[in-house]
Amino acid sequence: MTLDNYFSLNETLGHIESLFELGEKAAGTEKEIEAAKLIETEFTRIGLENVHRESFPAVVRNYKNCELKMLEPTGEIVPCVNGGTSVSTPPEGIRADLVDVGFGTVKDYERLKKRGVDVEGKIALLERSDRLMSWLDISCRLAKDSGIGAIISATFFSEHDAFRKDAFPFVPIPVVSIPYDVAQSLRMKMRKQNVKVQLRNIVETNENGVSCNVIGELVGSKYPREIITLTAHHDSWFGGANDNASAVAMMLQIAKIFSKNYKTKRTIRFISFGAEEAGANTIFDWAVGSFEYGNKHPEEMGNTVTNINLDIPAFGDSTIVRTTPELTTFVKESVRKLNLETFFKVTELPTTSTDQWAFVMHGVPSVNFGPGAPAYEKIYHTQYDTPATVSHYLLEYSSKVVLSVISRIDSLSVLPLDLVPTAERLEKVLSSRRHKIRSILDTSRLLDETRRLKTLAQEFNKLRCDRAHKKAEKNVKFINRTQLGICSLLNKHMIGTGGVTNGDAAWVFAECLDMLVNLSTAVEALKNRNVKKAVKSLSSLRTMSWGLNVNLEVYNQTFDLMTKHSRYPGTYSNVMAELLSLLEKAKNQKNNVSKELSSIKKEFDSKLEEVYAKLSALEESVEKSSQKLLQIICKLHACS
Repeated sequence: MTLDNYFSLNETLGHIESLFELGEKAAGTEKEIEAAKLIETEFTRIGLENVHRESFPAVVRNYKNCELKMLEPTGEIVPCVNGGTSVSTPPEGIRADLVDVGFGTVKDYERLKKRGVDVEGKIALLERSDRLMSWLDISCRLAKDSGIGAIISATFFSEHDAFRKDAFPFVPIPVVSIPYDVAQSLRMKMRKQNVKVQLRNIVETNENGVSCNVIGELVGSKYPREIITLTAHHDSWFGGANDNASAVAMMLQIAKIFSKNYKTKRTIRFISFGAEEAGANTIFDWAVGSFEYGNKHPEEMGNTVTNINLDIPAFGDSTIVRTTPELTTFVKESVRKLNLETFFKVTELPTTSTDQWAFVMHGVPSVNFGPGAPAYEKIYHTQYDTPATVSHYLLEYSSKVVLSVISRIDSLSVLPLDLVPTAERLEKVLSSRRHKIRSILDTSRLLDETRRLKTLAQEFNKLRCDRAHKKAEKNVKFINRTQLGICSLLNKHMIGTGGVTNGDAAWVFAECLDMLVNLSTAVEALKNRNVKKAVKSLSSLRTMSWGLNVNLEVYNQTFDLMTKHSRYPGTYSNVMAELLSLLEKAKNQKNNVSKELSSIKKEFDSKLEEVYAKLSALEESVEKSSQKLLQIICKLHACS
């Protein structure tokens, strides 16, 4: 009888209902702590060991009264909800005229100014666009800089009566969300006459609050120091049936199945994180609990052989499984063995948007189960994320895959980490860019080392079979420890945040090379007074996408917050001032570009120095990885 035969859909749905009925579980609030206690009690009941809660500092926000009343031309009440992490209005609220600022870009404010519209002290009706501004936080900063007193935000995909708590920290003015159709109705009124409103947005914020993670485990009988973690988060906006009660419910059911029906070789640790949605006082406000866990347990992180994170694993008709590259082959094989390829798309692209990222930063092989259906945008962070929208089929199918992955990894003596995909990706990065960067730096040695690593990884895969496992039993700890060390060495240099910091993880070394090429092209173009070519090259830098839509003060403020934050190190380039200046000169056909040339040359030199350092570190890590892999291969050969 296989483990998935013990899966109880009714029990899992019951856990979802229990968590959902608690209501909103914002970080550190009474309801979040209540959810943590519920999970702790269940961990104990099903027989997990070392069950406990771990507290950590968190910014706690209690969302109180949120009222939007039209004063002119009518006295109707407009449905609204507090913007997540926004500041409060005074207790009496704010009374002001409403002004439509479109998408809230700098061009929208310029358009209003040309029309003679004064926005000072007014309440802005703003249509959110992640494509144009990345975060609502950026739109709010620009609004404040333009003199706006508060924001009413609407998001296109939140149709009908749906709301979303969608602001980020450091929002300098009060923000509320309203349904999109209501926003359109307000716009129609504003076209005909003046609209005046009263807004109350009461948010009690405690900068010195506390949230907690809940931990329980099954201690391994053979390799207790090697840890497999199954993780989810229990905080939520609104009731959060999919995000993330379904994941916690799955984790509880899987923990029970292992506890009652399986003897573990390795330690399986179950962790429910707090403060995933929000809970910090920095611009990167999410995944706080997992970040704190990693800081508190560095030794355990080093011994974690696999992390499986669940975040919205059962919505719609498909699930996206995001892995670090060394686990892609194994996870795809697990899905295929269960004949579930139709429902699971496996990709070697971890995400910065969930608790998976805390493990990726520590170099832990990691897997994230998340939503594959685009329709989830319709209910994401809204009161419509109810138990009725959770897929019963995907609850069962996702549980089957997780049970299979964990039990297969636990049963194997030698960890099934495939280093070939990492080597292949790095080889592709270097080969495809070699002709572009050869005049700037030489990557031939790194390319040679990468090909050597790929050959060794392929040989290791051939040797890693059941027969080899048995004959290499006495070397298992050495082999596994070395494999984990290699993964950590390579992933820490290759995987990192991209230009859109809260999006999918980029392969940072590739982005460094592309940025260097773009800067070099811009420098050469300016030397030849080809302003348009320089503009085109600088515009292709990924961090420029939203920067073009704000003024430089707001851009520099946001950029400074992003680049100084160690949780999400990325590859950024601050050339916005020069780009805007060049755009203006290209528009007016001006040719004096000496200032921009000097500034961009300085940025290029700085980036070149950074890439040299990354290149050197990556060469060293690939060389060390090859040496370590060769040691494993020699031991396996000696045992055969």
